[in-house]
Amino acid sequence: MRLALTLIVLAPLGLPAQSGPQQVRLTDILPAGIRTTQIALTPDAKRVYYGDSARAIWFYDRTDKRNVRLVDGEALDLAVSPLGDALAYSRAAATSAEHHVWVLPLDTRTGLPAGPERRVGTSQGDAPAISADGKWIAFAADDSTGVGQGVAIVPTAGGRERIVVPFLRSSVSNVRWAPDGRSLFVGVNPPVACNPDWSCLPLKEEFRQTTGSVRRVSVSDGSSRVIAPKVGVGWPGLAADGSMLAYTDTGSPARVVVADTNGRALHSFQLVGRQTMEGWLGGATLVFSDRGDTRRVRSYSFDDEKVRLIVDSLEQFTDPLWSPDGTLIAGASCPAARCELRVGRSDGSLVRSIPLPDRYGGGGVWSPDQKWVGYIGGPPNGDRHINIVDVSTGQVQQLSTVRSPTVSLIWSADSREITVSSTMGGNSAGRRVAIERIGYGGGQPRMLREIVIGPTPSSGNAISATAAVVLRSGELKRVTLEGDSSETVLVPKLQARYAGFFTASLKQDRLAFRRTRDGDVDGDFSVLEVVNADGSGRTTIDVPFPMLNGPSALRFLPDGKQLIATALPSQDERNIAVYLVTIETKAVKKLFTIPIFSFTNDLTVSPDGRTILYVVNETTTPRVFTMDLSSLRADSRK
Repeated sequence: MRLALTLIVLAPLGLPAQSGPQQVRLTDILPAGIRTTQIALTPDAKRVYYGDSARAIWFYDRTDKRNVRLVDGEALDLAVSPLGDALAYSRAAATSAEHHVWVLPLDTRTGLPAGPERRVGTSQGDAPAISADGKWIAFAADDSTGVGQGVAIVPTAGGRERIVVPFLRSSVSNVRWAPDGRSLFVGVNPPVACNPDWSCLPLKEEFRQTTGSVRRVSVSDGSSRVIAPKVGVGWPGLAADGSMLAYTDTGSPARVVVADTNGRALHSFQLVGRQTMEGWLGGATLVFSDRGDTRRVRSYSFDDEKVRLIVDSLEQFTDPLWSPDGTLIAGASCPAARCELRVGRSDGSLVRSIPLPDRYGGGGVWSPDQKWVGYIGGPPNGDRHINIVDVSTGQVQQLSTVRSPTVSLIWSADSREITVSSTMGGNSAGRRVAIERIGYGGGQPRMLREIVIGPTPSSGNAISATAAVVLRSGELKRVTLEGDSSETVLVPKLQARYAGFFTASLKQDRLAFRRTRDGDVDGDFSVLEVVNADGSGRTTIDVPFPMLNGPSALRFLPDGKQLIATALPSQDERNIAVYLVTIETKAVKKLFTIPIFSFTNDLTVSPDGRTILYVVNETTTPRVFTMDLSSLRADSRK
């Protein structure tokens, strides 16, 4: 299965090819194995200043590979002087919430400090920028209430600060000097809405905006003009050579707009998934990084008990689904405005990438004949669509629409119908689960049962085309969906709390539930209840760890005799542990662990039961990219 998955997720995950400037990757930008919060390059790109995971500032020389710690933690907003003789940044005080702008003089020959750091001005603030001649620092200065900001300038060598932009009921995203030093380009965020707890006055009508702006401000008299009136975020603002602006628009997902200094749009593009703009290099070159955030697929083999890295450097991948015969794997990728379903063969060839008409909302399931993949589309709090994808043709068909945050799908054995369970009614006493049947050719759904289950933690959904499981008033029952609608008690009422998700075996003849210990309704889920679908063969297993509550945190192996259970980390451990539980003997064996900050809850077992596949978010050395926009300048287009 390794080749199949590799091709699926290593197929191009970014945006479709587009005209205009393209990204180019810079190599050897940072030492291996580091994590960063921000990256700032000198104009010649030979030296790098970066913040580590503790927000301490480091210096890396790409030529001689020196890596030197410069400033202790809690530093942000790194800004290198255009002359390379100073580094400005904001930093929070260790003993209070106060944050001020600081400057560190640099030796232009070595890039290392030429003296001690020094606090700039008297106002609290952030987002510093150093003028082209290196003589002035502008920054976003906080007002007295902390609600808004203005813009102040202060001599780099020290001196009295002067407010250039009066305090706004908005924060400032960035400040940029024009090359001649006579004006500032300021990114202004949307106004802060009034909160009565702050004792602030209601906003005047002219301030009731939902978008930000970019403004050009005269340094001499503070007069300003709005250049771009409808901006999502004004970062990174004016280019180093003063020829153009870059900011994000208000769309979803947002696009980066490149405009001239009069606000006329020149180009736009969408960021590659998991990337962020770090700012400008020299001239008109944007710098991007992925901050080292990457999504990976790993596997655990029961044959040799080893964990392997299967796929590296994904933008986005979720809900991996093995086909019933194990020859295909499908998964959702949503790096941009629209999602795709990616399907590959076990012989290593990519079958296809299928665009989806809406956001992938989970619930993916293969039909038994492997012709279709069903899924739930749309936002959790809006209309949700029951869609099926024809794997061979790529056609997507919408079968039905429901308005429920909790929906699950099950195919009939003949692959001609889908049973849909949807919970509705909020958390009231009338909360209910509706179970409908829909033919893959469309048509009106047929209601099978509508069962009142009451407020949480009650739950219910179909386990097959003919039966459902309901947790109600602390009692677990199997409910027949056809005929006499009979109910069978699976686990009698106990003084315990049940997890919100249960698991059915591959043949749907065995069920597993997580609960707390008897009499401990507020405790951890540390008891497994396993029972046959007809109510027989109940086995209670007290496991020596608290279990995670999630849709993929408990999985049957194909023979129904063992379970994969995922454990919450203990107080002394920062890892999610994955265990094998043998039902008959109640034996428990730890298989492997996943760092808690990497865990995505995407975990699945292969149809042959020999491999566990899981998706993680991990942090590696950031990759850095540039995009030269100089071809968009007016002088280059003549």
